[in-house]
Amino acid sequence: MKKIIISASLIVILLTAIGIYFLNAVILPTKIHALIVSGLEKQTGARVTLKSLKFNIFQGLVLKDLVVSQQEKVIFSVREVNCSVFILPIFNKQVVIPGITLKAPYLFLERSAENKLNIQDMFKPAAGDSGQGKQQFRVIVYKVNIVKGNIAFRDNSLPGVFKKELNDIYLTLGFSLPQSVKFSLKAQASGEPAAMIKASGAYNLISRELSCRIWANPVSLKDLQAYTGSWGVDVLSGTLGISGQVDSKDDLLNASILADVNNLGIARDKLSARLTGQALSDVSYNLKSRDTRFKGSFDISAASLAGLGNALAIDNIKGKVLFDNNGLRSDQLDMEALGIKLSAALTLEDFNHPRLAVNSKIDLALLPDKLKAKFGVNPLSSASGTGALSLNMQQDPGQDAWRIKGSLSLAKASLGFNKDSLFFNDIKGMVEFNQDQVNILGAVFVFQGVNYKASGVLTNFAAPVARVVLSADNFSGQADFSITGKKVDLSGLECDYFNSKASLSGNIDNTDPQKPQVDLKGTALLQLEDLSLIFPEARKTLLELKPAGKISAVFNLSGNPLDIKRCLAQADLYSSDFSLYGFHSTDFLLNYAQSAGIAEISPLFIALYDGTVDVAAKLNLNSANLPYWVSLKAQRVDLGKLKLDTAFKNKNLGGIVQFESKVSGFSNDLSKLSGAGKISITEGKLWELNLFQGLGKVLFARDFANIVFSEGSCSFSVKNKSVFTDKLKLKSNMANLAGPVAIGFDGSLEAALDVEVLSDLVPLSGTLKDITTAIVGEAGSFGMIRLSGTLKEPKYKFQPAVTNLIKGLKNILMGN
Repeated sequence: MKKIIISASLIVILLTAIGIYFLNAVILPTKIHALIVSGLEKQTGARVTLKSLKFNIFQGLVLKDLVVSQQEKVIFSVREVNCSVFILPIFNKQVVIPGITLKAPYLFLERSAENKLNIQDMFKPAAGDSGQGKQQFRVIVYKVNIVKGNIAFRDNSLPGVFKKELNDIYLTLGFSLPQSVKFSLKAQASGEPAAMIKASGAYNLISRELSCRIWANPVSLKDLQAYTGSWGVDVLSGTLGISGQVDSKDDLLNASILADVNNLGIARDKLSARLTGQALSDVSYNLKSRDTRFKGSFDISAASLAGLGNALAIDNIKGKVLFDNNGLRSDQLDMEALGIKLSAALTLEDFNHPRLAVNSKIDLALLPDKLKAKFGVNPLSSASGTGALSLNMQQDPGQDAWRIKGSLSLAKASLGFNKDSLFFNDIKGMVEFNQDQVNILGAVFVFQGVNYKASGVLTNFAAPVARVVLSADNFSGQADFSITGKKVDLSGLECDYFNSKASLSGNIDNTDPQKPQVDLKGTALLQLEDLSLIFPEARKTLLELKPAGKISAVFNLSGNPLDIKRCLAQADLYSSDFSLYGFHSTDFLLNYAQSAGIAEISPLFIALYDGTVDVAAKLNLNSANLPYWVSLKAQRVDLGKLKLDTAFKNKNLGGIVQFESKVSGFSNDLSKLSGAGKISITEGKLWELNLFQGLGKVLFARDFANIVFSEGSCSFSVKNKSVFTDKLKLKSNMANLAGPVAIGFDGSLEAALDVEVLSDLVPLSGTLKDITTAIVGEAGSFGMIRLSGTLKEPKYKFQPAVTNLIKGLKNILMGN
């Protein structure tokens, strides 16, 4: 029995071997090979080639290098196919393959400009095949396993051709031909970074319905540029981790996707955004019309928006956004603009006609630190209060620029600049703005305890034109200017402060910040009593100067204001009512000119107490020690009228003064002041002056106050911090004085005056001085008076002329 079994087994093995040999040598290379090729060609409508076909007892049928081509383009190829075959159906003209394993297959998918895939018709029944006529072999496959496959996809339906590859594909396909295909996929998509993809689902070949679950991570969003470009959106960066359901029917592709978005960068025209967060969306895409419809929500963990105009950017956006084809909506988004935290409601309506609306409260206390962090400067030292921001932005079709309209209202705000040296508080008002204009409406604020009102308008940010109006209780001003690049054209600046007025116009060129240039001209009408109000820090000095009256001025300045000494300047001042230190002038004229570092006053004219004063001066601004030259000439100044404006108005003083002097020196060294001049007095009454009172008391016991100098004169020099003359001459009806005098700049006094008494008017009252005077008689010289001390407190020493005194006594005693 055992031998029979062994023999039978050997016979079966032998017959099997013979059968396999016969199958591999006769049937497979001819009949089956041709059946497979023709069957696939008929089924796909493509050209099919097969290098070899063999049967392996362990692997079943083994196909080598199967290639399916359309128009010389490889649609499908496989290096090796292993499949088992049911033999019995061959007698029914069928080849049934329960399973196929494809090693290293390649599939080329192409979508045409007409939105049609190149493999859509491959598995349809051949045209004209009604199932009648001569029977032919049919190939039926129930399952396909793909190992290490590759799919190349090309989409020609887009303006820019899209290409993508799937590598390392592990795919299981279950066929229920000719009705459907079920699949399970694992692959890696090409790109930077490469994305892992998983999918499972089914495709109905008859109804052309797709149902699929997908998972992919990380997907390069930049690869989607070819599809988002039709929306006018450029994808710049970012990755997606997605999972969801995809269904397709009747050229309509629907997807429900959950996406984790990481650093998505998108741009449309000048608007750009970056997003990180999680999105849940439903997308519908019509393969025929190419129309895309979508809606969903986005939980933003971090985002930014830029390109809204003029350096405006929104950062650190967080919140939930609802979106669809028409735009974005959010009831609340937390964000930062210019580093300021905002809580805003946002609406972006219609991507083709974008509109953005933001409404938020602003905490001004955040401004100082945020400006420092954002721009590297901190002009604000403090801030408080709140602001209400309303912003609407819209982009018109075909326009790059955004139309912007908004407002900012402030209530009880305070701003401090430069460590609170400039502090504005109780700020209230409204600022309205658009893409071309800022308008300040009815703003009020308090500065240094004074209430101000402000308004203004600025238009054309590219080349701004502005008007600013400012007013307070004692001040009003208006400025009109325009800016082109780094040039400012000041068409008019006018202001009234108390009873004074000023205007300024011209231009400022800051093209070279190291050497800015100005060309300015202006006028002023200055009420001198206002100076202590305009400059309160100099109030004490101004009260001592006692300025009064009005001065009109016309001036211009051109050159580099950082090098003011070399600027070209001109100023003309005039007044018909001017006083200083209580001295009053009925006519005042000053002309100041500056060129090449030389300042010149020519002339300075003053009409003073029936006389005139003319001054000319030059100053060399180029020299560090500022050398100068001054010429002064006074003619017929009436001291009797001048005294009325001084503390001596009740004194018996008078005289007509003539004065002329020229001096030169250096501004930083008074010891080098030098010069010369002369002075003369006629019809003088000077004895009541402190200095002359002392002289009178030395000379006369009485009546000295009525002495009138008919003539007084001297030539003098200025040197070594003093004014001195070799011979001062004073002539009167009782005595003449002559001699050297020196007066220091510190008020010190030194003099030696010879006294000549005139006998005709000598008073005889019986006193020692009267007797002495009588004794001298016509002899002339009475003696010498030496002066010392100061002008304020002079000291006197009398030295009589002894020889003349003895001679006079002799004449009296002897009757000669």
